[in-house]
Amino acid sequence: MAEETQETIESIRRIRGSLAATGFFLAAAGALCIVAPYLLTVSAELILGGAMLLTGLVTVGHLALGYLTRLLGGFARVVRPTPKAIGVGSSSAASSERAPVWTLVLIQLGLGAAILLWPGWARFYLSLAIAAAVAVEGGLILWASVHFESQAAKIAMWVSGLVSLAVAVVSFLDMDHSIPAYWIGYLIGAKLFLMGCTFLWAGLRASDDELKLAYCGLSEYQEQPNEGSIYAVFYGPAFHCGISVGNNQIVDYLTDGIVRLITWEEFLLGRRAMEWNYPDVLAGEPEQISAYARSLAGSYTKYDALKYNCENVAIRCRSLGKTDSSQFSQATVSIEMVQRYPWLGSLVQVLQRGASWFLYGMGGPFGKKVGFAMIRLTRAITNWFIVRPLRQQMAESNDSSS
Repeated sequence: MAEETQETIESIRRIRGSLAATGFFLAAAGALCIVAPYLLTVSAELILGGAMLLTGLVTVGHLALGYLTRLLGGFARVVRPTPKAIGVGSSSAASSERAPVWTLVLIQLGLGAAILLWPGWARFYLSLAIAAAVAVEGGLILWASVHFESQAAKIAMWVSGLVSLAVAVVSFLDMDHSIPAYWIGYLIGAKLFLMGCTFLWAGLRASDDELKLAYCGLSEYQEQPNEGSIYAVFYGPAFHCGISVGNNQIVDYLTDGIVRLITWEEFLLGRRAMEWNYPDVLAGEPEQISAYARSLAGSYTKYDALKYNCENVAIRCRSLGKTDSSQFSQATVSIEMVQRYPWLGSLVQVLQRGASWFLYGMGGPFGKKVGFAMIRLTRAITNWFIVRPLRQQMAESNDSSS
């Protein structure tokens, strides 16, 4: 018990340090963009080119190690059959078997080297890409505003979205000059500074209990499923949910709209599962949940990423059909974050969905780790502002009713 307590204390310290360090870095980067906005495109050249070149080289080493491990492992099994003929580089070997990505690696190496060697050539295209990202962000904020009833939230989102679109339009119309770079630098700098201050404040001011509540990284990974529980596995910046129905089986729901009954191993596909709880969902007994979920297997319902996805089906099964939504579902929490804090919320979602997706897909093994770390940090902020207050409100409501 003492060892577990010490491990928890160390985890909280790492969380606090990660939040504070990330906040300081983002705030400093934002301040630099505001003071010297033109440096944004220059630094973007160095960062993007260097990152692509470095991750390409790391991926080459990773895949090369995988092929070498497979070769030596196969030779060792012939000479001395044993399931543990070679232990080093097993993950690299698995990667080399699953992902023949040499073409992608060569593209990464070529683009990274070109950006570093000919920055003037890359500057125009990087500026164009940044302006396009700003335009997409503004459009998403305006689109999201349609789905909310609060007039104050709508106005805040309209202002935020229109400012982003205006900056993007000015940049597109005058891309050959330096003025757009200044406007983009001011805009991104302000958002980075705001987000950095938020991370820093949470890291320095939050209590240990609050960090445990807000940070998703302390959830335990489950090796075996408990009947009636909802589980999630991550692949890149996305997640997939399913509900356990006993006998080492899971009921889940894919984008084709069909509910499946599969094994636990098929659900994991080599990943690790984390149990998710929904305090506002009244759950049935495990046997009832299993029977209801099994009855849905093979049925079809039109898939909707925001309104009816794998998480909604899992919640529906857990509540025995009484509801398919929760205040604590990922889509609801993310939308609520953007609604309440348009600038901060939209930036969090861009980092969590866009930047982490790029790192996961293009960054090789190291990029995957950074992408997962980014997901955890941004989810920590989302949980801090949305999930933590909801849980506290529910606890206070339960105390008053009792």
